Amino acid sequence: MKQSVEHTIETSEELDDLLSNHKIPFIPREGKINLLSDRLTENRKSYWEDKLSRYFFECGCNMGAKFTIAFLFIYFFYIFFISEIHNLIRWQTIAYGFCFVVAGAVMGKFFGIILYKYLLRLSVGKLKKELL
Repeated sequence: MKQSVEHTIETSEELDDLLSNHKIPFIPREGKINLLSDRLTENRKSYWEDKLSRYFFECGCNMGAKFTIAFLFIYFFYIFFISEIHNLIRWQTIAYGFCFVVAGAVMGKFFGIILYKYLLRLSVGKLKKELL
């Protein structure tokens, strides 16, 4: 079951607190970040709320899925175009393929976590400049 969290931000100090209290999520979470600012129009406020919510609550699962598919395609390409045909039914080939795809999923998960944490910091910096 996904956790649901809501954050309300009024000042730039609360944006800094949002970053400092951000923990790396390993499980999917749902939530919303609400901005209470008179300096932003409704369109810009909605834009920043969606962007910050996406980056703050992202756990890396989407990137892990993309890496899994990519590594699966690479593995099939190797099997059908590089490897010899008699290697298709060997258990080592299947075991190596399984390990290769799982390694891709783990790499994607961690890459996604790092990427979205960086994008969150970048977005908070841009939002703080826009609020000044």
